[in-house]
Amino acid sequence: MILVVVAVFVAIPTIMFSGTAGLSSLFAGVFSVLAGVILFLYFIVAEVTRGVTVGKSAMHLKVVGPMGGNPSLIQSLVRNLSKIYWVPLLLDVVLGLATSKQYTQKLSDKLVGTSVAQ
Repeated sequence: MILVVVAVFVAIPTIMFSGTAGLSSLFAGVFSVLAGVILFLYFIVAEVTRGVTVGKSAMHLKVVGPMGGNPSLIQSLVRNLSKIYWVPLLLDVVLGLATSKQYTQKLSDKLVGTSVAQ
Protein backbone atom coordinates (compact mmCIF):
# COMPACT_ATOMS: atom_id res chain seq x y z
CA MET A 1 0.00 0.00 0.00
CA ILE A 2 2.78 2.39 0.91
CA LEU A 3 4.56 1.69 -2.37
CA VAL A 4 1.40 2.48 -4.34
CA VAL A 5 0.98 5.81 -2.55
CA VAL A 6 4.63 6.69 -3.13
CA ALA A 7 4.38 5.73 -6.82
CA VAL A 8 1.32 7.94 -7.27
CA PHE A 9 3.02 10.91 -5.63
CA VAL A 10 6.07 10.44 -7.85
CA ALA A 11 4.25 9.73 -11.13
CA ILE A 12 1.54 12.40 -11.07
CA PRO A 13 3.80 15.48 -10.76
CA THR A 14 6.25 14.02 -13.27
CA ILE A 15 3.50 13.47 -15.83
CA MET A 16 1.89 16.85 -15.14
CA PHE A 17 5.12 18.75 -15.75
CA SER A 18 6.62 16.55 -18.47
CA GLY A 19 6.34 19.34 -21.05
CA THR A 20 8.62 21.59 -19.01
CA ALA A 21 11.90 19.79 -18.52
CA GLY A 22 13.04 21.91 -15.59
CA LEU A 23 9.94 21.35 -13.49
CA SER A 24 9.66 17.64 -14.27
CA SER A 25 13.29 17.12 -13.31
CA LEU A 26 12.78 19.03 -10.10
CA PHE A 27 9.69 17.07 -9.15
CA ALA A 28 11.22 13.73 -10.15
CA GLY A 29 14.29 14.48 -8.03
CA VAL A 30 12.37 15.72 -5.01
CA PHE A 31 9.85 12.90 -5.07
CA SER A 32 12.47 10.20 -5.64
CA VAL A 33 14.36 11.44 -2.57
CA LEU A 34 11.08 11.57 -0.64
CA ALA A 35 10.23 8.03 -1.75
CA GLY A 36 13.67 6.85 -0.62
CA VAL A 37 13.23 8.43 2.80
CA ILE A 38 9.77 6.89 3.18
CA LEU A 39 11.06 3.43 2.23
CA PHE A 40 14.05 3.78 4.59
CA LEU A 41 11.69 4.66 7.45
CA TYR A 42 9.36 1.82 6.45
CA PHE A 43 12.18 -0.73 6.71
CA ILE A 44 13.15 0.54 10.15
CA VAL A 45 9.62 0.70 11.58
CA ALA A 46 8.60 -2.68 10.16
CA GLU A 47 11.67 -4.43 11.53
CA VAL A 48 11.46 -2.84 14.98
CA THR A 49 7.73 -3.46 15.43
CA ARG A 50 7.22 -6.82 13.69
CA GLY A 51 10.66 -8.08 12.72
CA VAL A 52 9.60 -8.43 9.07
CA THR A 53 8.97 -6.35 5.99
CA VAL A 54 6.53 -7.37 3.27
CA GLY A 55 9.30 -9.07 1.28
CA LYS A 56 10.71 -10.94 4.25
CA SER A 57 7.21 -12.03 5.23
CA ALA A 58 6.60 -13.40 1.72
CA MET A 59 9.85 -15.37 1.93
CA HIS A 60 9.09 -16.54 5.52
CA LEU A 61 12.14 -14.73 6.89
CA LYS A 62 12.53 -12.58 9.98
CA VAL A 63 15.14 -10.16 11.29
CA VAL A 64 16.22 -11.14 14.79
CA GLY A 65 18.30 -9.22 17.28
CA PRO A 66 21.11 -10.63 19.43
CA MET A 67 18.65 -11.89 22.08
CA GLY A 68 16.31 -13.51 19.53
CA GLY A 69 13.61 -10.82 19.52
CA ASN A 70 12.99 -7.95 17.13
CA PRO A 71 15.96 -5.65 16.55
CA SER A 72 16.12 -2.37 18.45
CA LEU A 73 15.70 0.99 16.75
CA ILE A 74 19.47 1.57 16.58
CA GLN A 75 20.16 -1.94 15.28
CA SER A 76 17.54 -1.57 12.56
CA LEU A 77 18.80 1.90 11.63
CA VAL A 78 22.39 0.66 11.24
CA ARG A 79 21.46 -2.48 9.29
CA ASN A 80 19.34 -0.42 6.85
CA LEU A 81 21.78 2.48 6.31
CA SER A 82 23.32 0.72 3.32
CA LYS A 83 19.91 0.69 1.57
CA ILE A 84 20.16 4.42 0.91
CA TYR A 85 22.11 3.79 -2.31
CA TRP A 86 22.77 0.62 -4.29
CA VAL A 87 26.59 0.68 -4.09
CA PRO A 88 26.84 0.51 -0.27
CA LEU A 89 24.07 -2.11 -0.25
CA LEU A 90 25.96 -4.27 -2.74
CA LEU A 91 29.17 -3.96 -0.72
CA ASP A 92 27.32 -4.64 2.53
CA VAL A 93 25.80 -7.86 1.17
CA VAL A 94 28.86 -9.12 -0.72
CA LEU A 95 31.34 -8.46 2.11
CA GLY A 96 28.96 -9.85 4.71
CA LEU A 97 28.26 -13.05 2.81
CA ALA A 98 31.93 -13.47 1.88
CA THR A 99 32.99 -13.33 5.54
CA SER A 100 30.13 -15.42 6.96
CA LYS A 101 29.85 -19.18 7.18
CA GLN A 102 26.07 -19.22 7.65
CA TYR A 103 25.14 -16.74 4.90
CA THR A 104 22.57 -15.04 7.14
CA GLN A 105 24.31 -11.74 7.83
CA LYS A 106 25.27 -8.68 5.85
CA LEU A 107 28.30 -6.77 7.09
CA SER A 108 26.03 -4.28 8.88
CA ASP A 109 24.20 -7.20 10.55
CA LYS A 110 27.51 -8.36 11.98
CA LEU A 111 28.22 -4.89 13.34
CA VAL A 112 24.99 -4.76 15.36
CA GLY A 113 24.48 -8.48 16.05
CA THR A 114 21.34 -9.01 13.99
CA SER A 115 20.64 -11.75 11.47
CA VAL A 116 17.94 -12.95 9.11
CA ALA A 117 16.37 -16.26 10.12
CA GLN A 118 13.54 -18.50 8.94
